[in-house]
Amino acid sequence: MLWPIRDSARAAGYALEQVDGFLDKLGKPIGVKSYKHYHSTGEDFLHNYLGMCGIPMDLVPEFPADANTIFLAESAKFDNTIVDKIKRQLAVGKTVVITSGLLKALQGKGIEDIVELEYTDKKAVFNEFMLGRRLGYQTKSDIVIPQIKYLANDSWEEISCLASGIGYPILHSADYTNSKLYVLTIPDNFGDLYNFPAEVLTRIKELLTQDLYVAWIAKTTSFCSSTTTIPLSWSPFCRTALTSELSPISESPASVTYSPANCSLDKCSRNTEGGARRQILAGFLTIRR
Repeated sequence: MLWPIRDSARAAGYALEQVDGFLDKLGKPIGVKSYKHYHSTGEDFLHNYLGMCGIPMDLVPEFPADANTIFLAESAKFDNTIVDKIKRQLAVGKTVVITSGLLKALQGKGIEDIVELEYTDKKAVFNEFMLGRRLGYQTKSDIVIPQIKYLANDSWEEISCLASGIGYPILHSADYTNSKLYVLTIPDNFGDLYNFPAEVLTRIKELLTQDLYVAWIAKTTSFCSSTTTIPLSWSPFCRTALTSELSPISESPASVTYSPANCSLDKCSRNTEGGARRQILAGFLTIRR
């Protein structure tokens, strides 16, 4: 049975009215700055998938030049000056991460000045990742990606995939002036991002969220069955929030690691306070400062 359009609209309106009641209490959301030009398309809804992988995305319609890390999907191609903007960000020491889709769109338009990567019409089908030189990160099903060619020693694979013994880049980096450009290869099926092993997603999260003081480090089934690492410089948060529920198991000059064996998810979330309040869902939580 289909609702009349006016009834559907009223239901949505009612839901939004309920949200209005607490919007002013949410504080200032933070996320990875991602530039999506007005009326642009390309790799549509990719940001949603990355968000569901634990990477908070902050979509903005104007280029966020003040951000230290910027994520650019294919939709950024609608800005005719995007290559120049990428160069300026890198020249002042800031990080830019682009997708394979944007790489394809910018071929022949100046991206070669930064890195010599070629998006080909070939595909790779794989079920194993390699982190640095470490092998053995398996997926439950095959994943299809575009093959990207590059010149050896001109740029480097941070994360690779293996197909019949041949490696292809998943996360690639290239030095340019005072920083690095990263290229993230996106699967043909965006949903396959959910099949990336936790360790692989962690490396991608570490890169994209490097400027956020809260970051997911690894996906687990329950926060309370993992460990939580909190820098000592966040001692007020440590001592008044999570540490009241956790027992320290190791310490270093930069951080303390706690075992949340006896804490409850509800308490961990409720006891955080002020600007540090977060809904803890799953995974390792690192709070940097």
